[in-house]
This record gives sequence, C-alpha cells and structure tokens, in this order.
Amino acid sequence: NRPCGLNSKLTNVLRNFSRCSVLEVVPAECPEGGAPCVDGVCVPLDKICDGVPDCPDASDEINCVCCRYLSGSSPEKVCDGRLDCSDQSDEAYCGCQPSSQWFRCHMSESQECVERTQVCDGERDCLSGEDEQHCLALSPAVLVQEDVLGVPENHPQGYLLVRLSGMWYTYLYSMWKPYLSHLVCLQLGYYKAIKTDPRSLNLPVVTKAARSLDDGNNDLFNPWNYRVQRTDNNTVVHIKCLEEDPLAAQERSN
Repeated sequence: NRPCGLNSKLTNVLRNFSRCSVLEVVPAECPEGGAPCVDGVCVPLDKICDGVPDCPDASDEINCVCCRYLSGSSPEKVCDGRLDCSDQSDEAYCGCQPSSQWFRCHMSESQECVERTQVCDGERDCLSGEDEQHCLALSPAVLVQEDVLGVPENHPQGYLLVRLSGMWYTYLYSMWKPYLSHLVCLQLGYYKAIKTDPRSLNLPVVTKAARSLDDGNNDLFNPWNYRVQRTDNNTVVHIKCLEEDPLAAQERSN
C-alpha cells in the first residue's frame, strides 16, 4: 500500500511536535498551543527546549534536537519541504517511509508519496516535478549520498552519476563527449568544466552500474535517452568543475 504523505499546510503545532522522532510517545492530549510532558502535564510549546525545565521531570529539556526546538518556536517550518536544521531532523519523519522505497514530493502542496522507481524515469509524478530534478550528480565515490529529501550532495568534482528510475549509475568514458561535461557543471550550478578524466573501476561494478546515451542523442536530461552499455572497458567519467567565474571572484574580493 502507498504510504500517506503530509499536507504542507498542516500547521497544528502538536502534530508537528510528534513528527520530530519516530521514538517519541505522546502520552496525553493537550489543547492547541500545548505539549504533553511524560507524566501528562501540558506546557506551552514555546517552552520546549528553551533551557528551563517546565515539566516536573524536566522531560521538556530532554532530546532537544533542532526539530523539537522548531516545533515550539516555528512549527510551520517542520515538514515544509525545506531543510532548516543542520541535522535534517525537521524533515526526517514526514511520511513516505521507508525512504528506500518511497519518495516524498516535498515541494508539492499535497506532499504525496511516489515510488522510488518513479524518480528520474522521464515522467513527472509530483505536482511540482521534483521527482525529475537532481538526476545528475558528481560524487567522490560511486555511492551517492542523499539528504532526507532525496537531493544528492553537491560536489564540484567526482564520478559522473546518472539517476534512472531511482538508481544511480556511472557513465562509460568511451561513450562520453567532453563538451557534455560543461552541461553537467552548469546543471549543478558551477561555472564550467575544467577537466574530464577516465577513471578505472572494478569491471563487475561498471558492467552492472554503467549507463550511456543512445548513439546520436546528446540530451543528458532525458532519462529515456539512456541505455545499458555492456563493455569490457572499466573506465568511467570523472569531471572537475570550476565553481565560479574567476573574474567575478576577483571583483568580490577587491
């Protein structure tokens, strides 16, 4: 069964408070604007994690992750599809679990859930189209690190990884055209590509995880244009981007 997403317009502070951790247990109901202590006593949400114990057992000052603080101070920022906490706790328990199987449409108003296999499959399933964004990445390792929203970490250099139907794949160097590296760097928000190298990997890994564009089609951003490439060559694409225009950087420093 498809899990339920969370409507981004839900601003009930008590519900926001309960989203901060799957381990938290709400022992009692409190009026709007209040949160329960472990023993059932209610205290205002703006007193949670404020450095002063208000619950008889001081439970309002325990496990004060960023999400719990926001639940009291700015509940509208919890599960709003934007990362406000450095530990990502404000977006960590917002539905569509497990994340290995489901993708949360965090930019869409309804925040519906779509299957991971629908991410970067060439069809827009989220209302705001976020399932078809972030389909390219440069990664220092073949394993791409994603945040809780499914957005890959940003690196100015690394192996070129292409996401197709929710999975990340390397790209064969023998099938690459160097000018495409500039498109990759621009897509990732960098100035231009300054180096494209072949990098050797374990052959079984490349055989299993390599993709390339169909012959004669250079549209990097359309998943339909990719195919499996069987090869005895174990070299894949590694790109280094220049992060910004040197002249702009020089003017800013003056």
